[in-house]
Amino acid sequence: MKRLALLLGAVAFATNVATAAEPVGELRAKAEAGDAEAQGILGYFYSDGHEVTRDKVEAIKWYRQAAEQGNAIAQFNLAVCYDQGNGAEKDSFKAAYWTQKAAEQDFVPAQYNLGIYLCKGLGITKNEAEAVKWFQKAADNGYPDAQYMLGFCHDQGMGVPKNAAEAVRWYKIAAEQGNLSAQFNLAICYEEGTGVQMNAVEAIRWYRNAAEKGHTKAQSSLGFRYALGIGVDQDGREAAMWYRKAADQGLVSAQVSLGVLYMKGAILPKDDIEAYAYSNLAASSSTTARNNRETLEKTLSREEIAAGQRRTRELQREIEAKSPAAAAPAIPQLGLVATGAVQVTLRRKNADDSVGEMVYTGFLAAGESRYVPRQGALFVEASVAENLELEINGKRYNLGQMLGTGPRRGNLPAP
Repeated sequence: MKRLALLLGAVAFATNVATAAEPVGELRAKAEAGDAEAQGILGYFYSDGHEVTRDKVEAIKWYRQAAEQGNAIAQFNLAVCYDQGNGAEKDSFKAAYWTQKAAEQDFVPAQYNLGIYLCKGLGITKNEAEAVKWFQKAADNGYPDAQYMLGFCHDQGMGVPKNAAEAVRWYKIAAEQGNLSAQFNLAICYEEGTGVQMNAVEAIRWYRNAAEKGHTKAQSSLGFRYALGIGVDQDGREAAMWYRKAADQGLVSAQVSLGVLYMKGAILPKDDIEAYAYSNLAASSSTTARNNRETLEKTLSREEIAAGQRRTRELQREIEAKSPAAAAPAIPQLGLVATGAVQVTLRRKNADDSVGEMVYTGFLAAGESRYVPRQGALFVEASVAENLELEINGKRYNLGQMLGTGPRRGNLPAP
């Protein structure tokens, strides 16, 4: 049930708000004069379409100039461009090369990505033991994805001897920071008693935490446990609800399970049309679903089969309507998470790059968090940057690692 996910993504922060807040013309003049920081910021502006027309080729040009001067963030973003084929052909060798350059300068997201490259042998000789070293560096700096991967390596014996207890320790650290894969794997450990004392209550708790945040396998696992009454009271409605949440995200195994529930009619009212519809929905990817559909076709009338096919089309439209691409755009949220005492102030960035209205200001004690709408570009001020993590799209980034320690002020581009 446990899996290795390749998670690579760009993090682009301006490391000098005075440079980033300057008009683009002045920023460009500095970049053309050889200022590496300005070059890196200008590259991000072109990559993101921030205050200039988006131009991925132009972004690559400026990232490269900054990267060749040793700017770690530019090196990282250049690597991501090569990894994803943004502005240049995909090139895993160049991606690994620039990722390593940034990692060697202690840029934490690059340390994590380098571990992934080494694990998979992407653009670099596969070396799981070396990957673990880089995961360890990023994990020690509080990077949740690296903490999860360090747990996974100990769990599977990748680059280190198998150590279930150590795996659980790192899964728990990552899970408590919101890593959904870690929450799911931690639930499995509690359920199986692997590396930790068996605890059905904790297993359900972590399955539910991940499921409520949209982790499809956790949702399906909760559905399974409600269907059989494992760790919870048996409840057909709850089982169907969690299976449906996973099925609506395209998880074939959940679609198959829903078909079976409706087909058997043991804990849900028997419904051959729904059973046929879900079996038909999953049939292209599942032998079990195809067999169940064939079984139903032997007993259903032509009219009932036609109704089941119509229902399949309805379900497909519902799934497509709920997909991220079709969903109505929500206002992005910025999470402010305090790892230590910190005074935080957010102000809007006006179109002329001047400081705008206050969005939030307050003192956060260690462990406290606040979520604010992220509309437009923002200025972020922190009295102790290393004590503040920004949660963006479900991932957390330590401000101190981006800007440096102590009192800092940075620029967060518009989402």
